[in-house]
Amino acid sequence: MGSTVTKPNKTFARGVSDAFVTELASGRFAGILERARDHPLDVQIREHYIDFYADGCCVLQLRERPKAGYEAAIHEKYVGETRLPGERRRNPRGICYEVSDAFVAAYLAGFATIMANARALAKRERTLEERIIRANNGPTSPVVFFDRQVQMHGVPKKADLLGLLSLPDGGVRVLLTEIKQGQKVLAQSLIDQTKAYYEVFAPAGRLRECLANAYRKVISQKQELGLLPAAVAFPSAPPPVECLVVLCERELTSKLLLGLRTAARAARLRAKLVCLSQEEYVLPPPGEWRTI
Repeated sequence: MGSTVTKPNKTFARGVSDAFVTELASGRFAGILERARDHPLDVQIREHYIDFYADGCCVLQLRERPKAGYEAAIHEKYVGETRLPGERRRNPRGICYEVSDAFVAAYLAGFATIMANARALAKRERTLEERIIRANNGPTSPVVFFDRQVQMHGVPKKADLLGLLSLPDGGVRVLLTEIKQGQKVLAQSLIDQTKAYYEVFAPAGRLRECLANAYRKVISQKQELGLLPAAVAFPSAPPPVECLVVLCERELTSKLLLGLRTAARAARLRAKLVCLSQEEYVLPPPGEWRTI
């Protein structure tokens, strides 16, 4: 059975204000950003907020609120016994705080405890995502990932990773990446899921214009904050999208490869495949990727 495409019902957006970037680079949040870079954490820019991840767990969300300053949110399981001032409310997604100088100081003082609490609850596949992002974030990496767990408004599913793939001829493609960890891999389900993402993100083979505009801003802001190599450049026009399936800690049998290729052929999906062994996170050169 083929995938069912759900059309997004709102324009996709990413990025924060210039004032927010300044606060992170040299203002009241500079200590948090410095700790995130040193630790290191995975920092993702969303729509008017920023998520800080430790092994896939969001250990801090900083949100800008027009005319109301900044707000932070952390899951109460990660906060644990740490005392953070300025609590505003609680909801299923975590505890929300007013961000003040006192909050920033208390968060940095309790940073190690919050990290330990989060990592004790981390899930392996999310940890792998983060390590793959970090391992492929060098100035000479052919792939640099710029977003994770990407969801468009009105679309229930999330794509694992989005990256920029630099080609030998100087061209650039967006790499829509799905990660599967462990022994249980259902070929048909994996291909259907990947195709569903592709049809939403690149219905005509190129990245939707709203996504291209959003990520052009995100990449620029990440570079300003020292989170991406300066050489990374998002093209002026929406780039083509290529699909990549990454199997982690799973032996690629001939049966599984045949199942993936049969499903991809039936779905008319062109995709590449990479297999990473345990504790391996750097993607091999694109010339070594298998065609599904």
